Amino acid sequence: MPNGRWRARYRDPSGAEHARQFLRKVDAERWLVSVESSKLHGDYVDPALGKQTFGNYVDEWLTTKADVSERTRINIVGRIENYARPSLGSMPLAAVRPMHARALVADLIARGLAPSTVKRCASWTPTR
Repeated sequence: MPNGRWRARYRDPSGAEHARQFLRKVDAERWLVSVESSKLHGDYVDPALGKQTFGNYVDEWLTTKADVSERTRINIVGRIENYARPSLGSMPLAAVRPMHARALVADLIARGLAPSTVKRCASWTPTR
């Protein structure tokens, strides 16, 4: 703490080190506890990845969907483009909260979509 700040460091699940500075020791400790808790509960989001938008993330995710038939892929893309991207597409991943997923589901139900469509759309949004 030579500069009057407290530096808190942790390693993410991939082993990369991250650090942040705080004015008070207690704030640094609280931040570290929250990071470690999120890692333990499986809620950890890499800060760099969290800045990526939902739309960019889902585009990258689609490139990994090689294990589905072409018809299934068309259905997935259609649900993303028609339902998820309009409401979540421009949001940074770190900003997407369960309330956003619940609002999307409520909107889909209000629009009269089939329960199976709503369920499939909700399967790739955060629910906690």
